[in-house]
Amino acid sequence: MKNKAEQKLIRLWYSINHRCYNPKQDNYTMYGGRDITVCEKWDRAEFIKYCKTLKEWDNPDLTLDRIDNDGNYEPGNLRFIDRHYQLCNRRMMKNNKTGYIGIRWSKTNKKYIGSVGLRGKLYNMSGRDTIQEALELRNQFIINNNLVEYAIQ
Repeated sequence: MKNKAEQKLIRLWYSINHRCYNPKQDNYTMYGGRDITVCEKWDRAEFIKYCKTLKEWDNPDLTLDRIDNDGNYEPGNLRFIDRHYQLCNRRMMKNNKTGYIGIRWSKTNKKYIGSVGLRGKLYNMSGRDTIQEALELRNQFIINNNLVEYAIQ
């Protein structure tokens, strides 16, 4: 009988393969549709063996994350991290019109707003007239709060 941590790895194996290779999966477009693949050498046993080499693989509070969000499920690109850090490792959304993560245009205020999500709370910086001003304000918030998990843009 497998323990809960090993059962979690088995579910992960099936989940990542479905999202990468099954076009009928709801989130296929975000993975297989973007040509994200699973290491071809990894059958289920090899995937589990590899995951067990990663730090805190058996911590139930952590989730599997690809370090390079545009990279594949492969050795060197996986880690187990908490949901907060995983949310920081997101790609820019298709509907982003500013070209920067965390910067958006407010139709109401007619200003650019910088924002940072932190442990379930969204921090919005006051509006600015230019994208660059909003970006500088967001970057300063990241620096002032020592949010090392966020990239300075």
